[in-house]
Amino acid sequence: MHREDDQVRTSVVRAGSPPVRSAGNAHTPALIALQQAAGNQAVSSLMPAVQRCGGEVHPGCSCADEKQDKPEDPAMLQRKQHGHGAPAGRHPGPPRPALGACHPVQDDLRPTAPWNDLQRGYRSRCESTVGSAVNDVLHGRVPHPDARSTVDCACAAGPPRAVAIAAMARVLAAGPLAARLFWHFLDGSGTDVAIDVADMISRSAGVREKIRRSIAHGGLAGTTRLEQSDYGDSDLQFAYGAIDCVQWIAQPPAGRHWRSDARTRVEVKMLDYYEFHPARPGVSQCAHAACVELVARGEAKNFWTRGDAVVTWGQLRV
Repeated sequence: MHREDDQVRTSVVRAGSPPVRSAGNAHTPALIALQQAAGNQAVSSLMPAVQRCGGEVHPGCSCADEKQDKPEDPAMLQRKQHGHGAPAGRHPGPPRPALGACHPVQDDLRPTAPWNDLQRGYRSRCESTVGSAVNDVLHGRVPHPDARSTVDCACAAGPPRAVAIAAMARVLAAGPLAARLFWHFLDGSGTDVAIDVADMISRSAGVREKIRRSIAHGGLAGTTRLEQSDYGDSDLQFAYGAIDCVQWIAQPPAGRHWRSDARTRVEVKMLDYYEFHPARPGVSQCAHAACVELVARGEAKNFWTRGDAVVTWGQLRV
């Protein structure tokens, strides 16, 4: 997810997973007991990675092929007019910001299906998990539900906002920066958030190494990309996710051999888009779908994250 420390309002909400109810389900008491017993596991599994496409291609994302938007055909327009919904795709909007020649991914995906339809799939998997857990209890065994099924139970229980609030507990566990950016998303203002580039470089050896590798290619400027695995810091990972555009520029009077002078100043700029992708594989799929649904309902909003800082070549080599 995203990112940083400027206008983010932090009314941090702690909330457990909402109770699971299934009308006519004979296993409801056992389901509630299972949810209480496995609550920590459900919350800790909800959102293990918060970001999005970028250079990582996921099935169902428009970034898989980066095709240009095409005019909507009449049949699809008629489907929308009759309330049948629209497939996942991009919302029209202003031109995408860029950092030099680097253009970050901005998908703004729509829900792949109505929330109630998605919940039916989660509920089916949840009930299967509950049945297996009840059988374990009846035979004196300790239930061990898999992470995905446990999360499905949380997602099957209520509206997407409840799922997102439950996910906040996991984001808080990652760190305060991650929580501030996720709350900014839920707050729905959509205003840009500043990336504290200097703080990130100071905190993360992995980020410094990634920029150094790019600088080693030569020249006075270049562009690279941060992956979630580069940080080595869960707070940064959950806050920013993969950052599509990271640009570095050696500042004057940098000469031919500026890499031999630790005092050489290097400007580092970053640009990325904070959004969620329900087509991502993994246990956080339903939490991502809930966040996309919130955007579609106008209850949350994606936003741009950007920042820059001037550091020395010596600081990057630490």
